[in-house]
Amino acid sequence: MSRMMGRRHRRRQRIEFARSIAHKHGRASDYLQQFANQGIPVTLFCRASSRRQESNGSLDDAIDDARRELRAMGVPANKIVLFEGVESSCIWDDRPILKDAIEHARRQRGVLVAPSRDRLLRHAEFDGTAASEMPTDAEYKELMRLADGVPLFTICHPDRESVRAGQTRRGLRSATARGVKLGRPSAKRAGYKKERRHELTPKARRLRRRGWTCRAIAKELGVPLATVHTWL
Repeated sequence: MSRMMGRRHRRRQRIEFARSIAHKHGRASDYLQQFANQGIPVTLFCRASSRRQESNGSLDDAIDDARRELRAMGVPANKIVLFEGVESSCIWDDRPILKDAIEHARRQRGVLVAPSRDRLLRHAEFDGTAASEMPTDAEYKELMRLADGVPLFTICHPDRESVRAGQTRRGLRSATARGVKLGRPSAKRAGYKKERRHELTPKARRLRRRGWTCRAIAKELGVPLATVHTWL
């Protein structure tokens, strides 16, 4: 009986060890390289995770940044072919844009370059936090199987844990271009609320007499609903 329990315990240990190996975070630089100009064709792969990132200009900004950095390394514009779009970061999902980019790089006998490691892949259970982002060795191996000999490079160092700083800079530039006012709101001068009340209370009462609801008045004057109730 004790011998059987011992075998079961060892078997359970082997299963747990296999699981720990399968879920071990991999080192990006064991699979990817930081790009340096080699005078060969470059297939640039840029990915957005959502339509929102595509529509708000974040993807276009990322592409512009990547092209700028490649040109700074001496890569001619006519040597860069872009593949871009919205698709998952999970290597186990269908990745048509990445597959097309890899196939193009293979035909051109060139390399595939992404701005950063997370554009190529993230952990399958990524939930938006940095702690859940790092891929496993198994996921890196699946990426390399997909590449099938095509060299994969990143512009920033592949082991760089966070690329959020660059994404934040691009987001701020995009917001500025759309006319969004950035920074901390300026402090209101003394007496501001009293002046606003004297200016807007007559308007609020006039609209109320015309049959407007308090909610509509608040929206029209740009003040909270509770403030309108106070004025009336």
